[in-house]
Amino acid sequence: MAEKWEYLDEHLSLRLADLEPQMFEKFFLHFLRAGISLSIGRHGQAITRRVLSAELYAAGSGRKDKGIDLRVEVEGESGEHGKEVRAFQCKRVRTWTPSQSRKAIGAVQYPAQHYFLVVACDPHQGVQDEMEKHPNWTFWSLSTICAELRLRVPPSKHTQVLFFLSPQELKKFVPFTTEALIPPEKYFERVLGADKLFRHDWKLVGRDKEVKALWDFLDGKNIVQVISAKGGEGKSRLLWEICRTLPRERPGGEILCLNPHRTDDDFSFAFSGNPPIRVIVVDDAHRTEQVPQQLLALAAQDAKDRSSKIILATRPQGMEALSQKLYETGLEDKSAHPILLAPLRKSNVKALATEALGPDLAQHAADLADLTTDSPFLTVIAAGLLRQGRLKWGRWPSDDEFRRHVFREFEHGNLESIPEPDRDVAKGMLRMLALLAPTALQPGFIEAAARCLGCTVFKFESLLCRLRQSELVAGRDDGLRIVPDLFADFLVYDTCYEPAQKKPGFVRQILREFSDRGSALLRNLSEATWVARASGISDDDLLKPLVEHEHRQFEASAYYDRVRILQHWSNFSIYLPEESLRLAKLAVGLRSSGEDSTEIRPPFGIPETVDSLDDVRQQLPALLKP
Repeated sequence: MAEKWEYLDEHLSLRLADLEPQMFEKFFLHFLRAGISLSIGRHGQAITRRVLSAELYAAGSGRKDKGIDLRVEVEGESGEHGKEVRAFQCKRVRTWTPSQSRKAIGAVQYPAQHYFLVVACDPHQGVQDEMEKHPNWTFWSLSTICAELRLRVPPSKHTQVLFFLSPQELKKFVPFTTEALIPPEKYFERVLGADKLFRHDWKLVGRDKEVKALWDFLDGKNIVQVISAKGGEGKSRLLWEICRTLPRERPGGEILCLNPHRTDDDFSFAFSGNPPIRVIVVDDAHRTEQVPQQLLALAAQDAKDRSSKIILATRPQGMEALSQKLYETGLEDKSAHPILLAPLRKSNVKALATEALGPDLAQHAADLADLTTDSPFLTVIAAGLLRQGRLKWGRWPSDDEFRRHVFREFEHGNLESIPEPDRDVAKGMLRMLALLAPTALQPGFIEAAARCLGCTVFKFESLLCRLRQSELVAGRDDGLRIVPDLFADFLVYDTCYEPAQKKPGFVRQILREFSDRGSALLRNLSEATWVARASGISDDDLLKPLVEHEHRQFEASAYYDRVRILQHWSNFSIYLPEESLRLAKLAVGLRSSGEDSTEIRPPFGIPETVDSLDDVRQQLPALLKP
């Protein structure tokens, strides 16, 4: 029995005539903006020019004729500075005749160097014969559209251009496609637009030095650039600035982002094509388990043929683990000096607050900057809440309570799409995932999670789908986490240590149900514990059992696994100085190896030759770093 598809026919051609008008427009705009080139015939020669821009013209007036009008700029003979204009007439039709071609050509008044007539069907030969009478016109039938798309659109852009196809249809139409790396517009779309509470499209302030350093890196010989800063200090916003401006500053360059929602790690198709520069962006790289070794290796290989770059944004505690990954892929000596983001000056935060508050609330900009001076993330969210009236100026008893209120309103706003009776379960799910991240949906996990939350498995899975759609939950089934990271930090502290909100019984139940996730729990608790201790809040009930379990596991492990445990601890040891010192003393004092782990060792990571006390001791400087 033949397969039935919504937007593919039996010949695996696109059913473009079935698209709604807005979808038809969106398809052609994405197609022509996908970094492609266009070929035309001129004086008996084929001329290919790179597309610089594509826009609707005449306010979409062509819709009444079941079509759209597009103005496309391409490079001229002297490159970008000698632009030429191509005018497109795109017709959303199921049939087309020579007389319709003559009418369409005769009606065009827009001045251009060349014209395209594009129809969403395959008409008879008479149409092509008619079009050949008009040398300044190029004709595309449906078959031509499909062939040009397959030929010219990079695999990493397929999902964006063919947004209306289901995953199954996409694989049928373009088998060699990938969602592992995606365009920046797709990656950052959740934080762009006036309808978003947390936004990256406010003007970048106070980062001129860092922007210059990134351009110097892109023009230099190094392959890797690490950006390091605390959560909420603007790493992602700096990445968006480079993503936004690179197409203009480096024409023809390609920039792609690691997709946290990817379903596979096949990056090879994303490295097709021949751009003059290719930039791979990895946000939240301190979650080093989410930074694939094969991606680093492919970028290193690609750098032999072109200017190929990787930008990794991380929190400070991820620097050590990232350095290890770069060393293992031979990229450590090809890394530029890390860009360390300093806190913004108050004048910069005030400028950001002024813009984000808008003219009606701008008088509060200086005070808001005082409250959020170490976190542009908080500045933007608080300003949005004030504009929406969900936060009233001055109605908080302390600065700490102000921050907590901002995060709670951020959570509430993102859960509004969930039915009221289910919101408590959804809040518990967010806190559980924040504590266990990265969370793998292994056999038995969902049942255990449902027991902790007091809900059915069906409700858990339904709410998880909704939270993924809200984009508070990111990652694949083998590594779910809460985003933004600063929000995840709040959830952990709020659940474990906040005096008025903590839920120790809930946390202890998670510890019992997921006793095999002790190392992840310890890492996610570490910063919250450090903050709690600084505030004089006791942590023994939660932290002590985890630390003791880790020490017992370390003592029972072989040298190889002890090295792995120490490397893991090095990611958060700065927050647990006393516990880390005790672990170091234990590592030095154990003169013999425990039993070898039965766990499968990853293909990249610690060398198999690690098998001695000296190998263990070599990890101690990273563990005890100041």
